[in-house]
Amino acid sequence: MVRSPSSEWAPDASYSWLHGARRASSTTPLLSQQRSSKQSSRESKRQALHTAQPPADLLEMLRCVPQAAAEKCVRHFETCVRREDCERVIAVMQQLGPAALEYLRQQLTVESPEQAVLSVGLLSRLDPGLLERALPSRMRGWRGMYQDTAIRQLAAGASPARGNLLLKLLDYADPMLLPQLIDEIGISGDRGASARLMTLAFDEAGNEHGSYLQLKAVEALGRLRELKAESHLRLMVEGRHLWSWKHPRELRVASAQSLVMIDPAAQPFLVSKGFSPRELALGPLPVLQGCSWSRQRRYPRFLRGDGISGKLSTSKQDSKLEVSSLSLGGGLGKSDSALADGVAGLELHAGLYRVRAQVWLREEKPKQFSFEITGIELDDRSRLRRLLAGESSLLPAGLLQNPIAQSLRALR
Repeated sequence: MVRSPSSEWAPDASYSWLHGARRASSTTPLLSQQRSSKQSSRESKRQALHTAQPPADLLEMLRCVPQAAAEKCVRHFETCVRREDCERVIAVMQQLGPAALEYLRQQLTVESPEQAVLSVGLLSRLDPGLLERALPSRMRGWRGMYQDTAIRQLAAGASPARGNLLLKLLDYADPMLLPQLIDEIGISGDRGASARLMTLAFDEAGNEHGSYLQLKAVEALGRLRELKAESHLRLMVEGRHLWSWKHPRELRVASAQSLVMIDPAAQPFLVSKGFSPRELALGPLPVLQGCSWSRQRRYPRFLRGDGISGKLSTSKQDSKLEVSSLSLGGGLGKSDSALADGVAGLELHAGLYRVRAQVWLREEKPKQFSFEITGIELDDRSRLRRLLAGESSLLPAGLLQNPIAQSLRALR
């Protein structure tokens, strides 16, 4: 039986590597010996990060170079897109010993933001206490791009205790990143954050961050399945003035979707209030147990064959944009010029629809970006919802035939 080196250790190969290194030390000149040693060290680190369980002798060698081994783990963790790869890197770091962990601590507390931020994901699992003490104050002085990376690192780390830290970061992060933070709090599954979310969602007098953040808090409470929010959500859905609904349609839709996540039996009540199955199905994805990706997708994404035209505007330039996929939370697109990561204005054009929003750009490839909506008027979000819901040919098969709870789980 042939064993794949990418999924299982091949002990004979590792021992051959050891013996080859020893022979080189006695038969090669110093320069060649150093070159061979560096190449062998790189190969051992690569093997440790791409296999299920490193053998004890290889781990022992990695412990002899703890800083280099830890740095390799940090860089590899940054590129992981699947959960199993993240967990493998964490497992290797746990076995490298105290010197490697101390390297991560020093990187977080004293290095530049560019270096410090890359240690966040691993430390969220290896030393969450230090991270909770040090990250908020450090992050306050970071540029938005580093704060964005820190939030994504926390999501990739998937620590069961990350909800409390994410909650603390609400007071330190760039306001443009607060919607992303609230999404991640909801996905963390930590109901300890519910009290703050309830304030953001339902205390209109104290909601200083605007209606979009209020909507995000409503969605997060639904993902958390917070029972204490149920009565408030019902009031938001059915609240009326004399001749009109009390709350904007989009906020009522978000409340209805969260109510379904908490209590699937609420569907008849919601239908009586004028919500259609299509409206209720197109919303935030629930928390997926055992998600195979390093970060869970937050909304169903729709691929566009023809593309949606648009425009990105920064403080320095405007750029045409062609959107290839789109969701309620953002999308992917290609621009006609290079743009820096960070804040931009977005205007989408599709037929009669015009949707305007503030977005956070991340370059994925040259002139290709992902963008995340960080601010949008509720009327514009309603137009975006209608634009997506109108793509009936792109809706997942059977979405509208299933009960709402099953429909939400089916969207991935």
